Amino acid sequence: MITGKLKDLNRYIGINKNLDIAIAYIQKEEWRNASMGETPIDGQRVLLRRFDCKTVSSEEKPFEGHQVYGDIQLLVKGNEIVEYTDLLHTKALNEYQKEDDFQEYQGTALGSFLLEEDSFAICFPEDLHKPDITHVSTRVEKAVIKFMIEEGETYGLSGN
Repeated sequence: MITGKLKDLNRYIGINKNLDIAIAYIQKEEWRNASMGETPIDGQRVLLRRFDCKTVSSEEKPFEGHQVYGDIQLLVKGNEIVEYTDLLHTKALNEYQKEDDFQEYQGTALGSFLLEEDSFAICFPEDLHKPDITHVSTRVEKAVIKFMIEEGETYGLSGN
């Protein structure tokens, strides 16, 4: 998992080709005004999901994990807490849902951070995360950019 300020997002170019496409899209700022719903950025390899949601307490929400896509979590309006953990500290609550690339987990958070309008979180498939958390419920407007980790592809910075 990588968290940081949007102004520093270009530091992570070169980790994965689809992540690079997502970063270029984010830097154009189009995601802030995109229509609600799902919009392909580069076919099914990079997708934008725009929505609003009500935040909840940590106890009300499971961790989520993915196998095919990584997420870039962004906020258009509001802020939220994101908790994170790994597979060693959780147990699956359901079977992996291939069509949605989604599985829920119960477990112990290893940490948390505040996601604000000028920040981001990149969650790779092994990063179990619990977004949309606050101590007092509120509405937030979000963008999640999904970037595919293609079969057999590795990711990481090389030569840096």
